[in-house]
Amino acid sequence: MKVKFSIAANAQGVTLGQYIDYQNAMDEVERVHIITGKSSESIKLFQLHVLNEVITKFEAALTLGSEGFRRKVRIGATELGFVPDLTELTFGEYVDIDSQCTALYKDGKLNGEAALKMMCILYRPIVAKFGEKYDIEKYDSIKVKKYIDAVRMLTLNDVHNVLLFFSSLEIELYNSSLEYLAKEITEIVTEATKQ
Repeated sequence: MKVKFSIAANAQGVTLGQYIDYQNAMDEVERVHIITGKSSESIKLFQLHVLNEVITKFEAALTLGSEGFRRKVRIGATELGFVPDLTELTFGEYVDIDSQCTALYKDGKLNGEAALKMMCILYRPIVAKFGEKYDIEKYDSIKVKKYIDAVRMLTLNDVHNVLLFFSSLEIELYNSSLEYLAKEITEIVTEATKQ
């Protein structure tokens, strides 16, 4: 019996929701069902090495991303936008993002549930647009239920690119801090030697 199915080639082909379901799967049959969409009954007819190969290829695809941070993403009738100006985050948004960041990695792997909560803060429905500028819905942790399904449809690649953006920002801030401190120390030493 030949069964045809496809496996995502990279993180662009895997939705955040699919990744969460995969992480929450109870066994290999359920994992392969999530990967391929095939019924559990047909998957139980696969040989063990086929199950393992499907899972291995899928897990390899999870690590392969592509460049291309997307500020706006259309998912069905909903258009999501990344927070237009991170300097205007409210204290509540910042606290919620920070609490999710602490749970973002578990056993060296991305925690899908924490990533979903973080992405629901960073990507929200666009309520107004003018050219390339846009405004997103105000953050309310209660109203997230309204658009969480759209956020679950973001690709894992979108999540990786957001995390890359933040890690690059962290490195840039760290380097700027070091440069500033070196400059300040030099000025203090110069002033002290003049006296």
